[in-house]
Amino acid sequence: MRKYSIEFFYIDITLKNSSGLNLALELRKMTQYTFSIIVFITSHKNHIMTALNDAHCYFYIIKPYKKEEVKNRTMKLINDIDKRQVLNEKERKYVIFE
Repeated sequence: MRKYSIEFFYIDITLKNSSGLNLALELRKMTQYTFSIIVFITSHKNHIMTALNDAHCYFYIIKPYKKEEVKNRTMKLINDIDKRQVLNEKERKYVIFE
């Protein structure tokens, strides 16, 4: 079975049978998702601090939102990930331990 890595999570605070905040906190407990990107897209302004401080989300987008805003933020995150991966590859090639 192939394993896949999920880089981005787009979560609403209000889920059918749960809370998006609880989902994010549970994801953070899983080793493979400790550093995954979580973006909240929601109409709940009162959860911003919990989302930032406890769930360590990257963005908190308030509904109604502009499609272009989500697209631009997503492209920024993708570019940042690409830069980090290139940097990490360079670091791996040139690190010298004495």
